[in-house]
Amino acid sequence: MCGIFGLINYGTDSCDKASAFRKATNHLFKISEQRGKDASGICVLTEKKASVYKDAFKGSKLVRTAGYSDVVKDMSYTRNFRAMIGHTRMKTKGTQRLNINNHPIIANKVIGVHNGMINNDDRLFHEYSDSINRLGQVDSEIIFRLIDHHISIGKTIIEAVKLAHKEMTGSYACAFIHTDMPRYLTLFSNAVSFSNAVLYIYKNVRSMAFASSKYILNESLAHSKWLNPAHTTKSIDLMMGGVRIDLETGKILKFKLDDQYKLKHTGYQSPDCNLCDSGSEMISGICSNCIMGGY
Repeated sequence: MCGIFGLINYGTDSCDKASAFRKATNHLFKISEQRGKDASGICVLTEKKASVYKDAFKGSKLVRTAGYSDVVKDMSYTRNFRAMIGHTRMKTKGTQRLNINNHPIIANKVIGVHNGMINNDDRLFHEYSDSINRLGQVDSEIIFRLIDHHISIGKTIIEAVKLAHKEMTGSYACAFIHTDMPRYLTLFSNAVSFSNAVLYIYKNVRSMAFASSKYILNESLAHSKWLNPAHTTKSIDLMMGGVRIDLETGKILKFKLDDQYKLKHTGYQSPDCNLCDSGSEMISGICSNCIMGGY
């Protein structure tokens, strides 16, 4: 069992709101820690870049590190800040001491977090050995490698999720972004028993929040001026389906995992959105200067 969570901003610019988002992020890490203490990590998406920090620390320790502070400072300017996704990990497959196993998982241009367990990851990596490289040990990697692969050969975000869903066996509640399409954040889940992931919508302040359970959101945001659960205008239970969220307008497109309906692609692509990683190596030719955390 792991914890996934996130915040979305699609409009208003306010120093007060930025402060509230940073405080809410700290609380989400601390409350979500009950779902996993072996490792934790965060991705912050702005108009220009996606920055990731992760390490083999529990959430309450991660939020006290310099690496975390460096990434979260991108939330200080809500005019540019779009989304945050976070993860607290309970290790199952893949040691947390190898940081590539920790979340958010970076799969070329896809950055994602996963709660659950994939049972056929080894077989799928073998079947796709000509087109997908496995860099870590964790089962979660196959989810985002498959999505990245399907998008790279011309599928839309939603089509890629549905194809991955058909190929995988196991349980999953996931959130991810694609750095070529920074306008969208996608959530999906096939979980009906182990996870009750939920999305809260705050239309009046043009914000959203999601987590593995209502309890985590309610406890983490209870004292937030901007994100108090009492101020939600709508909530969406994320079970056996998904949503694609437009981070510019706040529009939500719901989809089922098993139907055959093809959606017209309206993806926004920006060559200016860079994936940043603090080890000075390049990831698929993209500058990598913001992902921190040792092995």
